[in-house]
Amino acid sequence: MKLVLVFDLSVIGFARRYRRILELKGIEVVIPPRSIAMHDPILHRYAMMLGGIVVTSDKGFPDPKILLPMERPKYEKWHTVLMREVNRILHRSRGDDEPTAGLVTPRTNHAMPPDHESPRLWRRGLARSEEA
Repeated sequence: MKLVLVFDLSVIGFARRYRRILELKGIEVVIPPRSIAMHDPILHRYAMMLGGIVVTSDKGFPDPKILLPMERPKYEKWHTVLMREVNRILHRSRGDDEPTAGLVTPRTNHAMPPDHESPRLWRRGLARSEEA
């Protein structure tokens, strides 16, 4: 399932800056034309037609949406919030109980180990097996 994110007018600069990164993560980024992005109901219908979710900073925007905080807009913080929300949405759609199951850490590109095992041993394949 490929996730489609449609960006609202207030966060289009963020979308342009992070488009390549998001697409490398398997997320389709849609920057709508200005005539569509200026009107919330039209943008909402446009996102529904594409089967996507609107990313916005507007609290009054109808659901489904991903809300980015506006108190001090910093793109790095927005990216973190966006990735958390995407992870939550994807795991909810798969029916996973554990929202962090299968996450990939950005520095190592390895799946995260269970809490009781050392990450170094787990990456090397030396972690304790379940049978032991």
